[in-house]
Amino acid sequence: MVTKERKKQLDIDLWIILIISMLSLGIYMVFNSKINGIAYNSDINIVLRVLFMGVLFQFGLAGLGISVVSIIRKESFFSYGLHSKKLVP
Repeated sequence: MVTKERKKQLDIDLWIILIISMLSLGIYMVFNSKINGIAYNSDINIVLRVLFMGVLFQFGLAGLGISVVSIIRKESFFSYGLHSKKLVP
């Protein structure tokens, strides 16, 4: 059973994730035409365009909030199954 203190902590975590995700989505919506201009500009290397879209917006929606909560709570990413074994050959 979840204690009241843990429930409050989880509620705060969810609010942090929600705020960061909505902020990222809001930035995307405000600058939509400029962002799409960069995404469809064939003068810019495709790798840079994919990195721009992936890092700034997809990670902002999917992973930034969770990463911020993990850093605030001082939780290790290794406790969630992330490992560095055989990371670099």
